[in-house]
Amino acid sequence: RCTSELNPPYITLAILSLTLIAVMPATVSAYISDDGQKRIPSQSKETRSKSHDLVSKKTQPLSLAETRELLEQLRIKSRMQAAQASYNLSIIAGRSQDFTLALNLIKEALQLDKSNPKYLTFAADISFITQKFDKAEEYQLELLQAVLLTRGEDDLQVAVAQDQLGAIYFAQEHHEDTQSILQKSLQLREKMLGDNHLLLVVSLNKLAALAIRQKHTTVAEKLLKRSLKIAREVSGYRHSNSAAMLANLADLYLSESRLEEAEVLYKEAISIWVDSPGDPLRQASGQNALGRLLLRQQRYDDARSQFKQALFLLKQVYSHDHPYVQQAIRNITAMDARYKSM
Repeated sequence: RCTSELNPPYITLAILSLTLIAVMPATVSAYISDDGQKRIPSQSKETRSKSHDLVSKKTQPLSLAETRELLEQLRIKSRMQAAQASYNLSIIAGRSQDFTLALNLIKEALQLDKSNPKYLTFAADISFITQKFDKAEEYQLELLQAVLLTRGEDDLQVAVAQDQLGAIYFAQEHHEDTQSILQKSLQLREKMLGDNHLLLVVSLNKLAALAIRQKHTTVAEKLLKRSLKIAREVSGYRHSNSAAMLANLADLYLSESRLEEAEVLYKEAISIWVDSPGDPLRQASGQNALGRLLLRQQRYDDARSQFKQALFLLKQVYSHDHPYVQQAIRNITAMDARYKSM
């Protein structure tokens, strides 16, 4: 949940007093005398009078009320700049994996600008990453309230904030709260977008994950099938969105040992990814899952082929030392050892 463009932080704390000096226009010939020397033309009494009046008018001292207003504007501007600087630094700290510093800096930003949605989002993200779920919930509730106040109830950003709150409840295993907030998110998207929009899939998949956690597999299957139907109708049967939904449903079948149904779905998803390259990580995940399925059926040669292809795809994205690549190598080594021992 951490992505923002960084601007160089700076704070300006200066009050500048400006005096306007009027310079009256003159023709070039007025500056050149008959002997070719430059001369500054003298001003007429009328010109000097107008110039004096203009300078006097522009340099009149501010009233007490005007001074107070100017200083208040500068104070607010400086506070906002300080908040932005703390926020920018917190992002840098987060990217450096210094989450303690990141959390302290984002707290500083919120002390200066307590209702800023951008700051509240990052504070909730960092708290979630560090498993401070109570604080994450607190920040997310504040964010949801801020979004409701600024955008109203019928806005898709409300659904996004509800999804994020649902994720926090889910991590805390507050299943009833998760169910309630995710249902609200789904209902809002249906209200704003209709019954056949890809954004509905976001809510449906989260509700399916909750149903799986609660071992309500029939409910989960119904939700995942609806997601697949929407993806196929909106994106097309051979689109990567449809492949992802096929793989999600196959994962459910694999967890229930419905191996033949899962195999069909995995193979269809993989064939889509092969025909439309550009998503190697999802394809690698699908081929790894299919390999595990084949391994359970003791189809070792087929399983090894899937694991090898998954490893090849991962190496296209990650270095040899990356944990994903190393895990894929260990999977093949362990399978080979098991196969040879039989």
